[in-house]
Amino acid sequence: MLGMFRKLWKMFGPQALKFCVVGGLGVILASGVLYGLTEYCHVWYLYSNWIAVVVAQIFSFLGYKYWAFTIAKGQAAYPTSKQFLIHWFVWGVGLGISTLVIYSLTTYGHVWYMLSSWVATAVSGASNFLSHRYWTYSPKD
Repeated sequence: MLGMFRKLWKMFGPQALKFCVVGGLGVILASGVLYGLTEYCHVWYLYSNWIAVVVAQIFSFLGYKYWAFTIAKGQAAYPTSKQFLIHWFVWGVGLGISTLVIYSLTTYGHVWYMLSSWVATAVSGASNFLSHRYWTYSPKD
């Protein structure tokens, strides 16, 4: 069991940790925007969530590209412009899942919208990491 953990850590550990740091900072940023827009600007929580996620994803793209998934110059499978588009596609799929989770939990489960947002973030985290690692920010073969 310990050998398997070491192998997984060697394959994913440092990069996954950086992914989580960037993602965690993005969650803090998104939560602040979501709460501020909803509570102080009286924007509907779903609209607030969409705006918050866009702001956080711009931050995340920069953090992933230049820190979490660093690739030597000229060694990336895609140019930055294509990475940006792929990142937003992966994000769009995640936004759909996130919206479904936050709406279902808040509307039908009567869960506080902030907690619903955090649950939605956790649900999409692993798939986003793998999508970005093996697709968006992959090196040339």
